[in-house]
Amino acid sequence: VVIVYGDESLATAQLIPALARAGQVVVVADARSATRSAVAELTQLLPHVGLRALPQARDPRVTAVLASVGYEKAVAAIPAPGEPGAEGGFAVTIVDAVAQPVAGRTAVESTRAEVAAVIETVMRASATVPRRSLAVVAGNDLHAARIAVALLERDEAVAARVPVVVCGESAGLIVDEVVLSLGYARDHRGVLPTDLGILTTDRGAAALAQALVSGTSRVTVLTALAPHHLAHVASGHDGAAGVVALAELVESAKKPPVPSERSAPGPSDWLLADVARLLRAEGLAVRLRYGVGGQAIPLVVGDTRDRGYSVAVVTDELPAGPRGSVRDRMRWHYRHLEALGWTVVPLWTVDVFMDPVGAAAQVKRALRGEDDDTVLFDDAVLDDDSPEEAREGTDEAPEGEPASSTEDAVAAEDSVEATPEVAPPRTGSDRPLIPTRAWEDEDAAWGDGDSSSRDEEIKRDRPPHW
Repeated sequence: VVIVYGDESLATAQLIPALARAGQVVVVADARSATRSAVAELTQLLPHVGLRALPQARDPRVTAVLASVGYEKAVAAIPAPGEPGAEGGFAVTIVDAVAQPVAGRTAVESTRAEVAAVIETVMRASATVPRRSLAVVAGNDLHAARIAVALLERDEAVAARVPVVVCGESAGLIVDEVVLSLGYARDHRGVLPTDLGILTTDRGAAALAQALVSGTSRVTVLTALAPHHLAHVASGHDGAAGVVALAELVESAKKPPVPSERSAPGPSDWLLADVARLLRAEGLAVRLRYGVGGQAIPLVVGDTRDRGYSVAVVTDELPAGPRGSVRDRMRWHYRHLEALGWTVVPLWTVDVFMDPVGAAAQVKRALRGEDDDTVLFDDAVLDDDSPEEAREGTDEAPEGEPASSTEDAVAAEDSVEATPEVAPPRTGSDRPLIPTRAWEDEDAAWGDGDSSSRDEEIKRDRPPHW
């Protein structure tokens, strides 16, 4: 049995010796990032099945570019827990550098300034998090050779564990952080290069995707060409999707990882807005619609002692994923969010509508890791905007006139504190799932009690001249 893995950068001829000796062949490959012929031709010869991958803690801006180069909905643009952009999952550095082409070349393929910037980035990352794995993907062979030599001269130990590969040859490379260095630059006269190697070919989008998926948590881009320079180079080639995607990636660094929250909740967020108001009243970090597009999380919550968010609230609304049953949709939410490290809390729409206090308490228990059923919110938080009820004062008798015995009796009875009416339970097992009658329609709400005597009713409805 021959198992072929990471063959996206191989040609079919390179696999023939191994395939000729095998009785069975299993190929594990990513067809969207294949830059050579092996994957496409083996897919036509062998039966194949598609595999779904769980989301990774990748910056949503990088995920958006991957979706534009062919992955589409195969990669979920779901933000990871924590503070947005706190760990720096994506960074772009535009190096101010020009140079002269080397002998025999018409374009500038590498500059000293960009090589030095790559070395400093690698050394800083190695010193900050020594256990983090890194890799450098260079835009061409000359730039890759210069980076490898400079890194070896700087630190042999770091050079031994940080591979330097050429763009389009990074298949099978899985690291925590990938440093993508383009290398191409303008010359001293300001003339742009006419092509950018493999990125200006029909395999450019696959080569860029291959480099981006190599980094599981962080992508760093270094280039001497600004986005408008890349767009100008792409305009001179037909089908230069790789250069266009690279320009979009560099331009997206100016945007926040997650769009800011809307000033007012949308029509689909009105129910969760009540829960969010309750949680904000407790001093918690709350945000509605956290993410991009249809894959945004309905509600995220963070503790006062933490930075960012850790609890993701999902509802029974239609997601951007599979539109099957409610159970299948919830399983889709759980699988994708828990894979990123979120604590998932499901809230049904009917529960939020009938009991927002209980829904907010459920979210807070999940945030604190509590399993008890203690109600952590009271009704006063919900009714904080309601006006105070006016209290009726006791009519005083005119000066010089003694109060009658009837008035004394009524005043004595009014001075006795009345027993407050007990409203139907809002939480707990005694609360009906769907009320059969509103509280305003109950007999007690209209003053009709079970007492056989009408004395209390007569005293309550006494004329004002008594």
